[in-house]
Amino acid sequence: MKLFVVSALVLASSAVWAKPAKYSAQVAALSPFTAVEYSWTSAEASQKLKAQFEKSKRVPSSQLKADEDMMSTEFKTTRNKFLAIKTPEELETFLTDLDKNFDSFKENDQKFFAAQIIPLRELRGFLWKSQPVFSKTKITHSVVLTAVKSTVSAVQVYLPTEQWKAGLGYVSLPFTRDQKVSLQFQNEADVVSFVSGAFRQSLLKSARRIQTLDLKDSYIAWDNKLLYGKASFQDDIDRYRLVGEVERLSTLASLHATLSQIAYQRAYSAENSLNMYQDIGKLYGFDGFFSKVDGAPASKRSAVMRKPAYQNYGVLVEDGAKWMEQSFQHMRESVRLTSALWNQIKREDRPISEAFIFDSTFARPYERGGDLSMANLEAMVEGRAQIRSGITGEVVVVDLPGFFSNPPQDLKAFLPTEFESSQEWKNIELKDGTGKVHKLKARNYEVGRGVNWDSATYKSIFPEISSGKSVPESIRILSQSWGGWMAAMPLSEVVE
Repeated sequence: MKLFVVSALVLASSAVWAKPAKYSAQVAALSPFTAVEYSWTSAEASQKLKAQFEKSKRVPSSQLKADEDMMSTEFKTTRNKFLAIKTPEELETFLTDLDKNFDSFKENDQKFFAAQIIPLRELRGFLWKSQPVFSKTKITHSVVLTAVKSTVSAVQVYLPTEQWKAGLGYVSLPFTRDQKVSLQFQNEADVVSFVSGAFRQSLLKSARRIQTLDLKDSYIAWDNKLLYGKASFQDDIDRYRLVGEVERLSTLASLHATLSQIAYQRAYSAENSLNMYQDIGKLYGFDGFFSKVDGAPASKRSAVMRKPAYQNYGVLVEDGAKWMEQSFQHMRESVRLTSALWNQIKREDRPISEAFIFDSTFARPYERGGDLSMANLEAMVEGRAQIRSGITGEVVVVDLPGFFSNPPQDLKAFLPTEFESSQEWKNIELKDGTGKVHKLKARNYEVGRGVNWDSATYKSIFPEISSGKSVPESIRILSQSWGGWMAAMPLSEVVE
């Protein structure tokens, strides 16, 4: 799946396409849209939260230390149960009990750990369940299989603990739940429906639970044995880490960024996407012995994506507009929380030698850039924003809220409409020192690059764009701004 920013800006279309009816009906049935019950951070609340941190005094972290005594008895009990796990079945019981008893937990350290690990329960057998889908195309199957094997090998080398082995079995093996054998996914719609259904709900529950924690004036302790196993840290050096408001806000912001991406993926059809990726892979010489190695410029990639077989890929599904609105809510929440997090980071003195999970020392040398980046990110999620290049001083107007509130019909409309069509090879004559003329050929690397785009499509993001040919200019300005790279990066993939 694409990163959120890739998803968010590689879309749009003024053309009307037929809805991917079969795919749309399937995902609507398996993962129907539901409004999110969540206490969203308003713009006013975001400003108050930042102001609260600005007024606070810096905390001298050299006076703080994480150790066993900081941990509650309840968290120690939960930790010890986790460290005793040896099988996937024991992990299942552990996660089920945590979820069932969460509302009775009283201590913040126990809640912080439980809220983050409980969503793992929805991923049981995910790799096994996904096999029929990923094995449909050679390149995808090979990439996924290689990644999984590499992960397993790395765990065996770097984390050879019973808990990690149990976790690998938990996400990779078939299982029974409620006396029923788990079913495998059969197509892209099954995978998207699972992620936007059960898994998304587990992340929403996690976000709501973490939001209720209050760590503004206190710290809790984290035990790194939870990651490295009970045989680790025998002398307790570097074993414990402090968790405060920085860690809470960072965790919450990451959850909302993930939820934003999930909602977007649900809004647009992924029908036949694996076959499309396979065809694009052939342009690069992957997935076939007879691929012609002459590059994969934008013209050829666009031609593949515009094939009739992939006409439904990237098309807004029946209830997609609702999911896009929800995607933006999560995106804005993540930015607002990150802004508050940034202000908190600047107020705390956290030397690298002290025991915090989140190393905020990077804020010192980059404080000016961080301030400018956050200002631009906040401006972009609150309305139309004028973003300035930090290199040339040029400006571009970006409208992310407008884009999400009026979602485009097809992401393929963002592809170039015209391409450089000159000769593939250049004839060059060079004269050496004796006067002899050498006739040579050199590849013309500009052939196939995009040179024009549909301006109506791009106006959904850059409302003041003058023409399709000025798309690269808008993207360049955005990419040169503080914080703008996040929005410009995906567009550069379609432009270049």
